[in-house]
Amino acid sequence: YIKRKNNGKGSIYVSEISVQPLAQKEEAKSDNAIENGDFSMGMKEWSYEGKKAPGKLLNDYPDLGKTAYCMHNDGEGFNSLYHMGIPLKSGTSYELSLSMKCDGVPEDDISVLLLCFGPDKSGKESPMAWIQVPAGSGVVNLIATGGSYGWKKLSAKIPAVSIPSTAK
Repeated sequence: YIKRKNNGKGSIYVSEISVQPLAQKEEAKSDNAIENGDFSMGMKEWSYEGKKAPGKLLNDYPDLGKTAYCMHNDGEGFNSLYHMGIPLKSGTSYELSLSMKCDGVPEDDISVLLLCFGPDKSGKESPMAWIQVPAGSGVVNLIATGGSYGWKKLSAKIPAVSIPSTAK
C-alpha cells in the first residue's frame, strides 16, 4: 500500500516492488509474494482508492529495465496505490523492497504499509491488521520518504513476530 499525505504534490515513480521471505532472500532465491511488482503486466493485481487513477504506467525507464508507475495527481485526492492479496505466513520474517524516484514530493509525504489478511469468524478472507514494526508498537509506516532524488532501492525488514498468527 503506497499512500500519499499531501494530495499528490510532486511525482513519485515506483517499480520492482517485492516482499520476500528473508531466508530465501539470503539464499538468492526469488519468491516475490507480490505478483506484478514490476508492472510488466500493466495494472494487473494493482488498484487505487477513488474513481480516478493516481497516476499512469511509464515504459521508458531503461535504467530499471521494467515499467514504472508514476503517481502525480496534484490536488486530486485519493493518492493511494495498493496490491491485494499478498500472501504472508505467520512465523516468517520478510523484507519489503521497492525502487523509487521522487520529484518535488513533500518530505515524509509517502508511506509504504502492508495490510495483513486472514480468515474472519465465518472463514472468509478479510483484512486483519496493518503490519506493525516493531510488533505491537502502533507504527504501521514501514517506509516513509519524500523530497527529490533519483532511482534508489528502499527496504524494510519485517520480523516474524509482526505477522499475525492467523495470517494467510
